[in-house]
Amino acid sequence: MAVNYDERSCIGALVTSTACPHFQIQIWLAMAYDANRRHKESIALYKELENTHPMISIRRQAAEFRYIAEAPKLKISNDEVVTIPQIGSSWDWYAGTWSDKIPEQEDKKRKMVAAASQPEPSTNVFGNLFLLRPPGEWKKSAWAIVTLWAVLIGTAFYLQR
Repeated sequence: MAVNYDERSCIGALVTSTACPHFQIQIWLAMAYDANRRHKESIALYKELENTHPMISIRRQAAEFRYIAEAPKLKISNDEVVTIPQIGSSWDWYAGTWSDKIPEQEDKKRKMVAAASQPEPSTNVFGNLFLLRPPGEWKKSAWAIVTLWAVLIGTAFYLQR
């Protein structure tokens, strides 16, 4: 799929201009060829860029990629391949680690958390305009009221000077 997009981009870039982006797209196209096991086409495109491009940096980049593409491939047996276990997509809060869990359980838990985190509809006519309301767990304290009044009276005397 990337090869198709890159080929279309190269055709469009050839029609519109012969500037540097066209050659950068050609390098991407050669890399896409290499990724799709079309090695001969990628090496040919690298050689073409290496010989015809006016910018030294693009020629050098094409030469380096061609060197990598022409390098002998290593033969690795299945015993020598490093396997990384796939971890789950969720954090296990109880264990403090990533864990493999059944996706259905994860979806169910995610929906429950999303439903619990939604705010309850407010019966207040003004909505959330009154942001300065105390939390529900605050209790009236005589000391807090006396302190608040003392601060207010002190501020009033200070401002009247």
